[in-house]
Amino acid sequence: MTTAPERALALIREERERQVQVEGWTPEHDDQHVTGELADAAAAYAHAGDHSPVNPQDGYGTDVGRILWPWDRASFKPGTHRHNLVRAGALIVAELERLDRLAGSVQYFMRGMPDGSLELYAADSLEVLAEWLGDVPTGTLTRVDRSAAFWVPGRPHSVRAEDLFLEYHSDAPYLGGAALLWPLNFPNV
Repeated sequence: MTTAPERALALIREERERQVQVEGWTPEHDDQHVTGELADAAAAYAHAGDHSPVNPQDGYGTDVGRILWPWDRASFKPGTHRHNLVRAGALIVAELERLDRLAGSVQYFMRGMPDGSLELYAADSLEVLAEWLGDVPTGTLTRVDRSAAFWVPGRPHSVRAEDLFLEYHSDAPYLGGAALLWPLNFPNV
């Protein structure tokens, strides 16, 4: 017998497969949405449940859903509360998949500082990072595996380079180039 969590996850997986196979929202398509549109669309569907009825004037969904919907209004088609939640879950999965592909597509570099501290960077390539850093000699940069773990002060355990990238870019879209992941982008440590 299938449990409730198994059924819910199966519905989300089926919807995600439908989005790819029927709607054509492939990973390549999703990778073009770099500013949180997939998460916004998920939020729109999550808010378009039966607790917020479809607007009778235009039939395009709830006020909150329409505000959050990142694309043209005609493409927002809320249904039943349960179906909207399944769509929202599938869109969240699509956004998580996109972020994981992005984190796997960049390279990670470490630079030892004269005071013994480290800086961790993500970049499209060593050449892009060297240009971004300016006069810093590339010999001071060491490429590290995305799963390399770093001890971060103020955290109870080490953090992988890829997870630092995902944490940093959960709020700030990575549009290519390079980014300093540690230490300056983590004011909470």
